[in-house]
Amino acid sequence: MTNNKRTEFSKRPSTAKVGNNNNSQRVTKIKQYLSSCEDNESDFHSIWLYVNENTKYGVVSYNLANILSKRKEFVKVGKQSVKNPTTGVWGRTTIWRLVE
Repeated sequence: MTNNKRTEFSKRPSTAKVGNNNNSQRVTKIKQYLSSCEDNESDFHSIWLYVNENTKYGVVSYNLANILSKRKEFVKVGKQSVKNPTTGVWGRTTIWRLVE
């Protein structure tokens, strides 16, 4: 392992090689779920539930929103009105599609 503070910027590795990168695991799970959905698209809440059920530590909603919006593999298709099954309150959710 090198100390990046002492290494010239152009000679630094392109990705970090230390620690456990939970985001890469989450991206893999999101791709896996969306590829199993019809038309490779699903709503935000369903993606969030799938990731939380199938990973050890899950994901908080703002982190999932950052992953979906900043990765080129995912595209926001639109919005949809949905009813929360537990509270019965109507709300809007975004629809995301896997692009590869």
